Amino acid sequence: MTLPEVRALFARGRAEVRGRGAVTPAAFATAIVERGVDAGITDFLRFSLGRTTSANTFEPRFEGRIVLPASDAPNHATEAATSLASVLERLLALVDRLPRDEKKGKRWRFAGLRGPIERAMIQLAASPSDPAAACVLLDAVVASLDKLDRNQSYRARQISWEPLPVEWLPALFGGEAPPLEARLAMAVVSGFPAGRPFALYRFGVDWQYGRYVHPKQAPLRWVWGSGTLPRVLANVLARRVLDWERATKDNSREEPPARIHLPASCQHVNAWLDGQVDEPLLERWLSRLALFDWRSVPESVRTRVARQEGSNGPIGGALAMFGLVQPLFDLQPVRPPGSEDNLLDPESGARTAAAARRLIALIRTGQVDTAVAFAMSRYAMAKTWLVRAAAPWFLEDPERLLASLLFTIPLRERGRLIQRWIRPQREKGDFAYA
Repeated sequence: MTLPEVRALFARGRAEVRGRGAVTPAAFATAIVERGVDAGITDFLRFSLGRTTSANTFEPRFEGRIVLPASDAPNHATEAATSLASVLERLLALVDRLPRDEKKGKRWRFAGLRGPIERAMIQLAASPSDPAAACVLLDAVVASLDKLDRNQSYRARQISWEPLPVEWLPALFGGEAPPLEARLAMAVVSGFPAGRPFALYRFGVDWQYGRYVHPKQAPLRWVWGSGTLPRVLANVLARRVLDWERATKDNSREEPPARIHLPASCQHVNAWLDGQVDEPLLERWLSRLALFDWRSVPESVRTRVARQEGSNGPIGGALAMFGLVQPLFDLQPVRPPGSEDNLLDPESGARTAAAARRLIALIRTGQVDTAVAFAMSRYAMAKTWLVRAAAPWFLEDPERLLASLLFTIPLRERGRLIQRWIRPQREKGDFAYA
């Protein structure tokens, strides 16, 4: 470009986000995605200023070249670019609220909360269709929020942030089918009530006016911590039941049933019960998806990420136990195949928080036979008679079963599981055989 062209370009050009000039690399990347570029610009060269031997002298250091993605349509005209721009804008607002590195006297105090997120935002702006770049950004945000939760001085700032739009969820998979761990994570996170999202148990936050706020004191609901993933998820289930019990006592209102937005299949649940799931990867997916806003899931998102598989696989003992116990927790109707009758009529009072809490205690202490008998008694309250067997029950990992109760599955598959437990009945005019 000639010098007059450069002057004309800088005279009319402005990088801004919500009317504010972009003064950081992350803000500049957000402005590129949100507003686009013109004048034939195809890439950017990023530089940083580094100190030399003199405290008052700096030198530019080349940080790499960022090529803008080629597109026939303007960035703001596509749905994917619109959701990405909203994601970067909300994350930019979070970065601006996070503690920054500060100089105390002659020494620097390193926080390390902003840098990883900003670098990941820049890489995502350069490769908006790369699922790996999207996951790296979410992992950086989760790591920063975890550091924020564990530091009392950071909590004193009461930092708030807005959850990410769920319309951006398909970008995490790049048009491919979500892996097993992602399907299970979506089944967990999307099933929590809108008033008590999964993020309240994953992060030390409160839900206020459509935003998450880190209060000065960590809330009791924040039960996510160290330990094996089955134990952590079992703690989440137990805390959710306590919140259910407290809500029904304090406000005299009914607990909303679990939502079935992006359910898993029985095959997915069976893989978890058999220990065939990459648990560290599942934990990462749970943390990533906790950043999204799950109050509503558009149909376009469901069709793109929730592909239904066949459910005609074998039903083992652990999966059968799951089919018996889970309906006592999620409050969804239980209908056998070909029937419209709810086997757990709400008027019967068979499903209560106290009953769910007792089931958790029995299973966790290894009293499986007592837990099965108690679950059958709750069905009997709704006049649903189940089979009885003298064979003893055994669970190798009781907390893995409790964790599986957070996985939502389609109603037709629930009916197929509970059908294995229904006592056969003789129809009128039939013969009884010995």
